[in-house]
Amino acid sequence: MNGCVYVVGGDKFNALTSMESELHRSITTLCQVEPDLPIVVWSDGIVVQDEKAIVLQLDKLWNYPFLNFNIFCGMQIQAVCRSPFDKTLMLDADTAILQPISSIFDMEGDLIICREALNPTIYNAGVYCVSSQLGYEFTRHWWDTWLNREGAVCDQDILIESIDSFHTKLKIVELDPLVWNVRPKDADNMTSLEVRNRVRILHSRWHELDSETVWRGLNI
Repeated sequence: MNGCVYVVGGDKFNALTSMESELHRSITTLCQVEPDLPIVVWSDGIVVQDEKAIVLQLDKLWNYPFLNFNIFCGMQIQAVCRSPFDKTLMLDADTAILQPISSIFDMEGDLIICREALNPTIYNAGVYCVSSQLGYEFTRHWWDTWLNREGAVCDQDILIESIDSFHTKLKIVELDPLVWNVRPKDADNMTSLEVRNRVRILHSRWHELDSETVWRGLNI
């Protein structure tokens, strides 16, 4: 069985946004295009409105000393390590699913991920899929590498280092970030119609969805 995993924490961001609202938006849009895809949410108290999601307590994932941005991001790695699914799609809560995405589970690779559209030297860990036993073994190595830094870096900052230090070469499938992990700043030249027809996953905080941008009229 394949499925999606979210991790949400109450005070990760400032008052400009509500993670609870963002999570609801993400799960709602996901269920609209993938109604049969199972969902697990690890939460530290955020109210999960969506009945379809299986909700687990974040402090059962790891006994974190305190919750800041870097530790929260590290917890996302551990959530994948503890995933109940054969193949796991990790989604940040500030995503909206605009097109069907289950085809990602048919791709042959250990780690399926996008590079940053505007900085292709790094991967974006807000959307990625672990799709093999070797991929899960790598994720545990990624967790150990992050843990050795005592939470001093976020998951994304240590990802390439973890790939380079892993004992074997991973098969990494690199997806088009202008399809699978689109930030508003990445697509300034896309029209609303192009966004609707092309983008599968929009990755944006609520306050970044300016009504004058290409995202106007997406009804998300």
